Amino acid sequence: MGMKKIMLGFLILGTFVFAAWEQIGPYGGNVRSVVASYANDNIVYATSYTSPTGVAKSTNGGTSWTTVGSIASQAYCLAIDPTNDNKLYAGCGHVMYRSTNGGVAWTSTNLTNTYVYGIIVNPSVPATVYASGMSWSGTKWTTAFFKTTNSGVNWSTVVVDTNNGQANCVAVDRVNPNTVYVGGYWYDAVAGTYNPLVYKSTNGGTSWTNVTGIIPSGAYYIYSLAVHPTNPNIVYAGTYLSGIYRTTDGGATWAQTSTNYYNYSMATSPAAPDVAYAGGYNEVYKTTNAGATWVSASTGMAGYSIYGLATSAVNGSLVYAGDNNGMFKTTSGGATWTSINSTLNLGSICSFATAPSNPAVMYTSFEAIGVFKTTNYGNNWNLLPTPVGCGNICDFAVNNTNPNILYALEGGG
Repeated sequence: MGMKKIMLGFLILGTFVFAAWEQIGPYGGNVRSVVASYANDNIVYATSYTSPTGVAKSTNGGTSWTTVGSIASQAYCLAIDPTNDNKLYAGCGHVMYRSTNGGVAWTSTNLTNTYVYGIIVNPSVPATVYASGMSWSGTKWTTAFFKTTNSGVNWSTVVVDTNNGQANCVAVDRVNPNTVYVGGYWYDAVAGTYNPLVYKSTNGGTSWTNVTGIIPSGAYYIYSLAVHPTNPNIVYAGTYLSGIYRTTDGGATWAQTSTNYYNYSMATSPAAPDVAYAGGYNEVYKTTNAGATWVSASTGMAGYSIYGLATSAVNGSLVYAGDNNGMFKTTSGGATWTSINSTLNLGSICSFATAPSNPAVMYTSFEAIGVFKTTNYGNNWNLLPTPVGCGNICDFAVNNTNPNILYALEGGG
């Protein structure tokens, strides 16, 4: 009889069916790069600023997102083929990645002793891709340019500047894609200063000319670059600490046209050639006169470090932006922005806890954003004021009888 009971128990256990997991938020995440389709405004990709890197895709303009894949290491930059929405490139330190199926699977190519921070596809010959970063000389890191002519299978390296430094960004002239710019810095070890660099090539990156001109050492370094879509003489250079500089003669001379700090990203659109956007610390800046003046266009934005910025190629008023809070969208040229984080699952949960007296109440620490609370089992989340001193919450403890009393531990104590 006892054996029969044991056997019956095994049979009952064997019929257990476990429910599938579903994501309940909170949604968003620390977004590093954003690219949009050249032909379809509704297709946009976003990558997380984590390692490994999460890759999310929307096919309805950010209304909903699907995490389509991941990249094995941390991706600093992302580019999309202008003729093929499924073809993507990512720069991850000393490894280049490429995907031919919309970010689902990635193939890697190692670039020994290099780091990659910027990447862009040649708009006329999409098998050619340009990238920027730094290369190890044996004694120091030097500013470098990388190029592939076979869709990322093989890459060549050109040292742009032999001083200790790096290139943070790369931009290409749409009119003549053999004209390429890289921006970054060189480090003066004697003076202990970082000095901005802008280099220009007119032969697809084979040789380079320093066109930094008057951009001062106080700018620290060049963070972003963009070439006017129809006038190749106009180039914008976003600096770290001295605003935005503009040239109207292809780099021969420069003038400061903005004093806004932290110009992490820059984007233009052929649909509105004289309009450009720059992503700053917690604001987006906009020009409507080819960079002569810039104004804040940030209503509705939240978060900081706007590294991701992508414009529509056919609608100059449509822009996507990504920062530590996730994804935002404007259809009014920056007059107002809307959060488009619904189902965007690129964040890292550092810790969470439920209330012993009310399991519908949960608290969670979302990396780089703050503390969220739900009172209905995760159906809705609210971002709470988070008085952190050094970073993310490591652990929570909820009072046994009062779900509103919460204790939190973070690195500052």
